[in-house]
Amino acid sequence: MENEEKYEGWENRETWLVNLHLENEASSYRYWREQAEQSRSSAAKTDQVHAKIWTEAQAALFTLADQMREQVTEAIAVESPSLVGDLIATALSRVEWREIAEHWLEKDAT
Repeated sequence: MENEEKYEGWENRETWLVNLHLENEASSYRYWREQAEQSRSSAAKTDQVHAKIWTEAQAALFTLADQMREQVTEAIAVESPSLVGDLIATALSRVEWREIAEHWLEKDAT
């Protein structure tokens, strides 16, 4: 059975929406293209790759996904508890960061 939450080919609407905003602003687009390339080029240097825990592709993916999650959530963090803050936190918890990172790494490779 196909996942009924899929949205525009993405895991869910929250994931699609975050990626949409990362791609639609020129400075954000350039920044994340650079970060994808940097993740790919520095993947071989990670401890996990040296220990043969991850492949270079996995290291690039996990590193970029974590960076995206951290930077996006920090950029829109709500300081005090509120309805809006709780709604934002809930929406961000549903974002599939690895799916977005994989999209950017594939985009960067072409």
